[in-house]
This record gives sequence, C-alpha cells and structure tokens, in this order.
Amino acid sequence: METLLNDFISDVNDRSEEAFKQLYDAFYRELVYFSTKMNNSLQDSEDIVHDTILSIWESDYKFENIKYLKSFLHTSVRNRTLNFMKREGRLTNDFSSIDKKLREERIESDIIETEVISILNMAISELPSECKKIMTLLINGYSCSEIAIIKNLASSTVRAQKKRGLSLLKNKLPKDILLLLYTMV
Repeated sequence: METLLNDFISDVNDRSEEAFKQLYDAFYRELVYFSTKMNNSLQDSEDIVHDTILSIWESDYKFENIKYLKSFLHTSVRNRTLNFMKREGRLTNDFSSIDKKLREERIESDIIETEVISILNMAISELPSECKKIMTLLINGYSCSEIAIIKNLASSTVRAQKKRGLSLLKNKLPKDILLLLYTMV
C-alpha cells in the first residue's frame, strides 16, 4: 500500500494525466462536500473543486506524501471557497475573533467529517455490487423497508445484504469509524 501511495504521489508530481484522473476520482466528492458545507452551493462548490485540481495540474507544486497532498487540497478548497464567498458578498472581512475561531473550528470539524466519509465511501466501493448499492443507500439515510421498495427486493434480502456489508466492512474499517457506521445504518 505504501509503495502504491508513493508511486501515486510521484506521478502527481510528474503531472501524469492518469494520476490526476485518480486524484480527481479519489478526492472530488469529498472536497465538493467540504466546500458545500461552507457555502451551501453545490454548483459553486463543484466549480471551486474543479478549479483547485486544475490549478494543481498547471502549477509546479510538489508533494512529499499523501498527507501533504490532502492537506493542500483541503486548504486550497477552503481558501477558494472563502474568497468566492467574499466576492459574492456572503462573507465580510469584519469577523470578530470569536467568529473567526468558531469558523476555524467548524472547518477543522468539516475536514474530519469529510475524511471519515471518504474512508467509508472507499471501503463501501470495494464491496460486492449489490451489497455496495444497499450500503450506499443505508448511509444516505434510507431504511431497509425503503430500500426494499426502491430496489424491488424482499426486506429480508436487504437485511441480509446489510448484515453481509457490515461483516465485510468490519475487517476494512478502523473501530471508531465502524462504530460511526453502526450509528448511521
């Protein structure tokens, strides 16, 4: 795993087109969610994230490892989102120190939340097809009964796939994220 990540970072630093497709696939949803939490506009957030990834492609930034890349992406998206909000008049520079601190805490919380969602989505994406679909719907707040109706399945089938999904994820997720998953489904 470590070697794959190092190769990926090396390819990003070399501006490999394939690496940037992988970067886009791996972080796009997480970053759009993060930006949308700040500005409440999905369309604007999608543009901000797209522009951020494009700016990395066009730049000469180099990253030591995946941690630095993720930090850079989140910081860039945060700054671009805040600048966008300022330009749109939805944010002023007149923050009191308390407001600023609260915003920073919210941003840190949002970063953690988006990383947890990313880890969950990555683990769920590795599940078998039907199991993945059902677990995704469960994460999105649908009940087993609602999923049975949506997917035209028996409720017992949905419950069995849920049980299977949780069992498979138990081996893939850290315990704290697994506990969070159990509270969500």
